[in-house]
Amino acid sequence: MKKWMFLIFSLASLFSGTVQASDAQVEIGFRRLAQGNIGMITVVGEDIVKVRAAFLDNQYLFPPNDDGEFVGFIGVPMASEPGFHRLSILIFYNDGSQEYVWENIQVLRTRFLRTSISLPADLKGLLDEDVIYEELALLDAKIKPLSDGANWLQTGLVPPFTKIPSDSFGTIRFFNGDIMQRHTGIDYSISVGTPVAAAADGVVVLSQSLPIRGEYVLVDHGSGLYSGYAHLSERLVEVGDMVQAGDVLGSTGNTGRSTGPHLHWETALGGVWVNPLELTALLAR
Repeated sequence: MKKWMFLIFSLASLFSGTVQASDAQVEIGFRRLAQGNIGMITVVGEDIVKVRAAFLDNQYLFPPNDDGEFVGFIGVPMASEPGFHRLSILIFYNDGSQEYVWENIQVLRTRFLRTSISLPADLKGLLDEDVIYEELALLDAKIKPLSDGANWLQTGLVPPFTKIPSDSFGTIRFFNGDIMQRHTGIDYSISVGTPVAAAADGVVVLSQSLPIRGEYVLVDHGSGLYSGYAHLSERLVEVGDMVQAGDVLGSTGNTGRSTGPHLHWETALGGVWVNPLELTALLAR
């Protein structure tokens, strides 16, 4: 029977490295991560059935790829406290035993872009703190579950559009001078009525009108990855629908707290909003 094992890695190491546990090899692709960034971890070993991780109070599930490696992506919340935080990795074997590995990861401060947005009178009600809180609370509950499946690990993510985004992930926005919010995704400035396709296979877990995001669709891609599509003019899928990469979810619009036609595309991992384009690039590698 394998025993619990505690490994402390050198905090002086700033680069990726491979660590040999008693029955598994854990490769951590980072020692430091900035706010809003993503890190990749690979676990390889015989008779592994599941790998989970915890970081900054969020839970992660590492799905296996075609080579039998368990691959996980860790996201750093944009508002997380800089400093050292424990990353815990729990490896489950088919004989029922478990192995525990941990590392202190340094979170660095990110200088996010800042912008000012002036909302017209008919949208000022969407700056109400209760409206903002209720929508974020709804989404936080939806992006926490770690369901099975992860075709995206093999297929990657396909962004809705290939054009350069009009606004980036993490931007600190000041609405009407004093209401601050962080941008949880990226924006594509694009005309109303353009088809919006799913970035990967999954199941629709939310399809409804929201005060801020307007007509909105959220897809669960499995193993803690979610993608959301906001400000649509119409939704063409319902909760429970199974979708494949490229299936049309709806059409671009200008609904919700929006000052012009665009698509807001957001992704979450383990309950943390992460940069969709950074994740797309990591999967492509």
